[in-house]
Amino acid sequence: MTANPIEVQRYLGDVDYPTSKKSLVEQARQQGADEKVVQALQDLPRDRFASPNDVSQAIGTQATQRDVVEILLAQHNEIKDLFARVSSAQGARKEQLFHELVRLLAVHENAEEVVVHPAARDLIPKGGTVVNERLQEEADAKRALADLYDLGVDHRDFDRHLDALAKSVMAHATQEEHQELTQLRKHADAERLRRMAGAFEAAQSIAPTRPHPAAGESAIVNLLVGPPTAVFDKVRDAMRDWRKRTGEG
Repeated sequence: MTANPIEVQRYLGDVDYPTSKKSLVEQARQQGADEKVVQALQDLPRDRFASPNDVSQAIGTQATQRDVVEILLAQHNEIKDLFARVSSAQGARKEQLFHELVRLLAVHENAEEVVVHPAARDLIPKGGTVVNERLQEEADAKRALADLYDLGVDHRDFDRHLDALAKSVMAHATQEEHQELTQLRKHADAERLRRMAGAFEAAQSIAPTRPHPAAGESAIVNLLVGPPTAVFDKVRDAMRDWRKRTGEG
């Protein structure tokens, strides 16, 4: 299974750009990246990269060779891992990881809303009921995420609320896998599922990484460490633009 841009960029936060593919591979290894991430960097089709977004776009092109169900399943594992990392971190690192969690959830949930849920509603048995249940769970999670942001990572109750949200989100992911994604595999043709994966590339063009130290002045970076509602809205707009261009969803 190929690593996606968010997963890869987790290990590239200290890279100085422009840089080479060789340097990216070395940095990822130094940061403890697994072989999946290292292989994704080694497989990049060129040797020079100007920015974190440049790397993410190249990785995203590889990712779109997978179908949307495979990407969603992989991201469920990433989300579970990132909840645990936020919980165990402290101080500035905890805040940084929390913003990374917000971006990952924004990419994941908005891709589902824009392309996955409409397809499921049309194609799978009792699709309307299944999708409506998932949408309610996602709306509840967005409100809880916004509440966590307002609370702040240093609040004494932050970890307790974070744990409750993690349990809710992973229960949602389990229901989604069993009731929606497995049914999409059965009822959608393989080419459509691959095309739908393009929604993630559109989302990751807006929210590709955690903030890079050299990009602190970027308007996009500043937005993506703001309130979760703003992050979700920005990513949703990018994916709706993608749907208009492609006619998907």
